[in-house]
Amino acid sequence: MADNLSEAPIWCDVGKNFSAAYSVVSFRHTARRKYTRDGDSIKEVKICPQRLEINSHEDTVDKVHAREDSVAVHFPVKVSPVLDFEWWVIPRSVSGLSTCGENEIQMRLGFEHQTSQESQEEFTKRILKEELSELRKGFHSVCCRMCGASILSAEIQFDRVLELPSENWLELAQDWCCHGTSHLISATGVLEPSEKDCFVGEYYIKVHPSIVKPGRLQISPGNEDQFIKCCRCKTTLGYVGVDSVVMDFSDVVSSIYLYKHAVSLPFSNLFRAYCIETFLSICLTSKSQGTTNFRFLIQEPKENGRRQAHACVWLFNADAAMITNIESETLYTCYSEGGLYSVSNKARYLRVLKILYKTKPLLGTLWEDEVASWRNNPTVQPLTFQKETCLHLILLLMKSTTTVAPSMREINGFKVGYLKTLNN
Repeated sequence: MADNLSEAPIWCDVGKNFSAAYSVVSFRHTARRKYTRDGDSIKEVKICPQRLEINSHEDTVDKVHAREDSVAVHFPVKVSPVLDFEWWVIPRSVSGLSTCGENEIQMRLGFEHQTSQESQEEFTKRILKEELSELRKGFHSVCCRMCGASILSAEIQFDRVLELPSENWLELAQDWCCHGTSHLISATGVLEPSEKDCFVGEYYIKVHPSIVKPGRLQISPGNEDQFIKCCRCKTTLGYVGVDSVVMDFSDVVSSIYLYKHAVSLPFSNLFRAYCIETFLSICLTSKSQGTTNFRFLIQEPKENGRRQAHACVWLFNADAAMITNIESETLYTCYSEGGLYSVSNKARYLRVLKILYKTKPLLGTLWEDEVASWRNNPTVQPLTFQKETCLHLILLLMKSTTTVAPSMREINGFKVGYLKTLNN
């Protein structure tokens, strides 16, 4: 339940292209006191351009002990210390007003906004440009972010630092070619780095295996998915880009991929903005670009001849936004009737990936049928992560679901959740 009973939880699903927001206001925690049984409680919602006010009245039989509570939630003015974002609603635009049970009121609101924020595409290009510029300067030492162990040759200076195309560039190019695609297959070798090259992708950097320090990285043993781990702390740092199984870096002839959120450069802020949540959101967005695959089967590497599927994920909206004053208390909270969250009197504007998902239930056999159906569907793309990453994704989605309005947490059997993007 909310730990601040004097605030009202609100949740707005922002339709940026329509300048409209679907808003839900919860009355569950607006009153500081419990009303008497013989009193009638009246809740009044007042919509102002930059705030939402909720007044709770109780008329008792004797009219002497009448009580009144009032709370206000302010809409966001600043998204970050750098970028101004002013957002205000148009009170006369209210439509679709309805109640859901005794605790929620739902409505559609028109809004206007003024912002100096970049679009998602502009932001991605700017960040990538900054990363390329930083990596071209001087000498660098790449370390494991978790334990600080140096994993690449000390103080290496890259001869070439280049931007990689999108992950689905080959499929897209093949769709545009009408006279054969053999020349495209041969062109993929150009994207393999030489000894002192660093190629930069959306969520990883690609380097040559010869610059890996001996004994600092290990390849997951007996695993065809070829994940790379830090020898000191066993954190997953990336994967090997080969088709055949290798056991040692001396056998790797192509390249290795290092996740940006898993490595760091001492005395530099490069990659500091990345975390496991932004890694997952960028990965899902990248995998869906240029294809019709918006559904993903999240699974762990093959073990004993079979793969364990952890979640069925549907990328519902890759460029969504929401406004809320709800914050989940901790990553490791679970569901309750009202959710586990704290409530503020100031709302925040968040850019998110809106996701529908199903997870493996504790009991029942229907899950295996669901997974088999998704595996056989050509529009579903399997994504393989280490088990801890799969579980982390599920926890992040469950955490986000607890901050969604209770009446909007499920759609057609799917839970509704979101992942925050890098530009928040």
